[in-house]
Amino acid sequence: MSILLLQDPKAYWYLTRAFGLITFLLLTITLVIGVLGPLRWSSRRWPRFASQSVHGNAALLAMVLLVLHIATTLADGYAPVRLRDTVEAFGSSYRPIWMAFGALAVDILIALAITSVFRHKIGPRVWKVVHWSAYACWPFALLHFLGTGTDTKTPLIFGLSWACTAAVVTAVACRLNVGFTRWTPVRLSGAIATVAIPALIFAWAMQGPMQPGWAKRSGTPSALLAHPTKLSPSQPAATTKPAAVRRSAPARLTVPFTAHFTGTERRTALGHGRVRLDLLAHLSHGASGTLLVSLAGPKQGSGIRWTHGGALLGPTNKPDLYRGGVITYAGSSLTLRLSSAKSHIDVRMTLRWLAGGRIDGTVSAKRTPPAAPPGPVRVVTVAVAPAQPAPARPAAKPTPSASPPPAPAPSPAPTPAPTPWDDDGGDDRPGD
Repeated sequence: MSILLLQDPKAYWYLTRAFGLITFLLLTITLVIGVLGPLRWSSRRWPRFASQSVHGNAALLAMVLLVLHIATTLADGYAPVRLRDTVEAFGSSYRPIWMAFGALAVDILIALAITSVFRHKIGPRVWKVVHWSAYACWPFALLHFLGTGTDTKTPLIFGLSWACTAAVVTAVACRLNVGFTRWTPVRLSGAIATVAIPALIFAWAMQGPMQPGWAKRSGTPSALLAHPTKLSPSQPAATTKPAAVRRSAPARLTVPFTAHFTGTERRTALGHGRVRLDLLAHLSHGASGTLLVSLAGPKQGSGIRWTHGGALLGPTNKPDLYRGGVITYAGSSLTLRLSSAKSHIDVRMTLRWLAGGRIDGTVSAKRTPPAAPPGPVRVVTVAVAPAQPAPARPAAKPTPSASPPPAPAPSPAPTPAPTPWDDDGGDDRPGD
């Protein structure tokens, strides 16, 4: 499952957007039921305890999906969002204002969850005061939802946003219509805010996220604006005119090539002291496609000894066109041997480790002689040690002598490790 997600650069985008949308819907349900709760509405088929149960369960499920929303956003890695940006307002370099509203909503939800757990210790008065902040949490979540989403213009997202807004406004209006006479000034202020805040948000949305060029005006880094198709999977079909030609384009990746790449790295604990490292690179400026490298090995002292590896390379519409393994890995340099049904290639990858689990660098590929054995290979190098010089290939250049020389005598140097081309039949595709 993890390999499938890593092969599709848009998979995490779909997941984080889906989790965010469902979380927003659950927050709306929680707020509406909480606002209408004091009205003590019930019927024979819907007793009061049913409303209380739905309110609590919806809030709990919203917290779980919020955690998944944050986790998939961080796992995506394309937008420069850090973990602390999810709770620290105005600290993100990606759409800072609208990410700040999301961080404020998360902070309020954390406060609501903590006070609910310790309600019997802090008392109902403090708990009630804190829960009044839920009225601010929901507008913050709506602004974050509209400001950071790249599919706000779609009819489904736009319709759900304002359907939730209408539900909240209706619930608050019903609540304000019932109350003590001495609270009339407060109720009047609440009524004005109930009408004014959604109206202001709607006017802003029509002039902001619903208009062209919002990605740039919202604070998206210029480096991401250079690759608009990665920001929104829903945009390429509408912004790219020759769509029919691209759909029928064959799966090709012209070799040889030298290209730049940006991507992400992720480490996963496999148990029994083993760790897996996944590198996902998106090629550009020389080639177009994806390169996925997976390494696995046991922990050794303060480092890790990578003992197995696999790799996939291909265009976007066929990311596994070439399959194979890792020959050497030394710090920031990898050598791969990959093969397809018709050819074999050697790939050299030089990468740079960036903050936030991101990577970039260069990658080059060239074809190998037809006699080179295909198939996956095993990694025999250690990551923390410098790369060992590769043994000479069997196909050496002919000498100037007239007759073929006899077979060379064994070298007196110590016997090197088995060559990476000695296929032992192992399956070293990315993943476990």
